[in-house]
Amino acid sequence: MIQAMQNVCTKRCSFNGLTLPTSVQHWCRTHQLHCLAMTWLVTGVVAAYDTYLTVHFQETINQLEENPVGRWLIKADGGSVALFVGAKFIGTILVLGALPLLYAHQRTLGVVVATGVAICQVILLCYLTIV
Repeated sequence: MIQAMQNVCTKRCSFNGLTLPTSVQHWCRTHQLHCLAMTWLVTGVVAAYDTYLTVHFQETINQLEENPVGRWLIKADGGSVALFVGAKFIGTILVLGALPLLYAHQRTLGVVVATGVAICQVILLCYLTIV
């Protein structure tokens, strides 16, 4: 069993017949996991801050919200932000749940997708704090 796992790892970590040393393979796996953890955390924190701002400015959110789906949810709920916040929460939970699953299924793709989501969240954070 251990030999089979080592063979799989060797096949994944080789290029044109050249196999990376075990220490390099370990380093790559360790830092991929750290990258996933950091991007996951950034995504969650920015989403929480965005939700905080939505609740904090709920009296003026009808004029401030630029997302047409968000405006529609607020309007559908009679001007309350409850439905909008609930939808944001569900979306955030789905994304934060999907990222580790994707990573478990395909590590590199999981890290790339998590990094892309985190970059979008950082851009949103910059927009929320500057505008």
